Amino acid sequence: MTDSSQNNKAPNRLTWWENLLFGCSLKDTPRLIPGLVATVMLVALAVWLTNTVNRALGFSGLISYILMVMVMGIVIRNVASVPA
Repeated sequence: MTDSSQNNKAPNRLTWWENLLFGCSLKDTPRLIPGLVATVMLVALAVWLTNTVNRALGFSGLISYILMVMVMGIVIRNVASVPA
C-alpha cells in the first residue's frame, strides 16, 4: 500500500523574488531562453529598420522604435500562427 501523501504532492510554491523576476521557479527558467533570444533579435531588427526608414525619409525621429515594434508585432501575428 502506498501513502496517499506521496501521490498528492503539492506544487512547488514560488518565492516572492522568483515570481517577481521570472514568473516561474528557477529550475524552469531555461525554457525562457528561446523567447528571450527572439525578443532581443526582434528589438535589434526594429532599431535597425527604424533608423533605416528615418534616414530614407530624411527625418530624424519621425518614426519611433515603439511604433516600429508595434507594427512588426501586428505583421508577425497576422503572418505567423500562434501554437495552441
